[in-house]
Amino acid sequence: MKYTLILGNQAYSSWSLRGWLLLRASGIEFDLEVVPLRTGAFDRFVAGNHPARTVPTLVASDGERTQPIWDSLAIAEFLHEHHPRAGLWPESAAARAAARCLAAEMHSSFGALRSELPMNVHREYRNFNPGTAAQADIDRVLTLWNWARERWGGGGPYLFGARFCAADAFYAPVVSRFRTYGVALDDAARRYVDALLEHPATVEFIEAGKAETWIMPENEFDDLNYSIQPREATMKYAVMFEDNDDFAHKRQEFMADHLRFLQDNADRIESAGPLKNARSGDPAGGIWIVEADDVAVVEALIEADPFWPTGLRKSVRVLAWTQVFADGKKLI
Repeated sequence: MKYTLILGNQAYSSWSLRGWLLLRASGIEFDLEVVPLRTGAFDRFVAGNHPARTVPTLVASDGERTQPIWDSLAIAEFLHEHHPRAGLWPESAAARAAARCLAAEMHSSFGALRSELPMNVHREYRNFNPGTAAQADIDRVLTLWNWARERWGGGGPYLFGARFCAADAFYAPVVSRFRTYGVALDDAARRYVDALLEHPATVEFIEAGKAETWIMPENEFDDLNYSIQPREATMKYAVMFEDNDDFAHKRQEFMADHLRFLQDNADRIESAGPLKNARSGDPAGGIWIVEADDVAVVEALIEADPFWPTGLRKSVRVLAWTQVFADGKKLI
């Protein structure tokens, strides 16, 4: 089996770090392509690897067929099936189940941590104070680390002992964030952070990221003025969807893909949810609140949503929105 691993900017793409570590730390050979996010090169990657549209994407070829695998959990399981001796998951069934639980929770949760502490290997901040939700995410991560290491760590440097596994790969981006934002840690957590950051595969990835010349301004902050808001809001938009009853069956069929899309774009789509008829309770559409530089970015997000090509969306309105009241307080 021949592999090509496609990553986003190594300075900023936390999900890409996961895919990289799954292969590099396991000694699995692969070719590497890096496509900078939100560029024409990324659009070409999407066009050439349908239906993949996120990074990391692993392109596997057996000489007869080529298959893209574009989800980091799916990549971990695919590699485990094809390389069972690579040690991607712990050997014991109990530890393996626990490692998968930790990886799955990291994969699907911690939205506030991701939003307030975006990955950036270029910088280190020392005056960052996380918001309440982000601190709750940080506390939960530390609880999971302690739980795994107390039961299966055995004094080794990683979550499940002496050997690096897929669960470590999933938490490596968080470790990078903790270093970037100077998150306060106890001694045990600090030792784990140091172990992951000193792993040769992590070092290689971060050094490559530091050498990149692509800059994503929304991930770069003034160290002296940085607070819990990752960037100034240039504009907020309310996106109103009306759904087509004739394609209502597509909603459930593509719901999992739609929810993953929202998670992948949480840095832009601040809120999202369904609309229902107030009297009948029947589904009627949906609404997003999006923060973006201009309306073109919003339109691109709409067209990238898995619901969009299915015919489910009957119409859509994009409206500029100014928030003037929240949490019982006037904002402007």
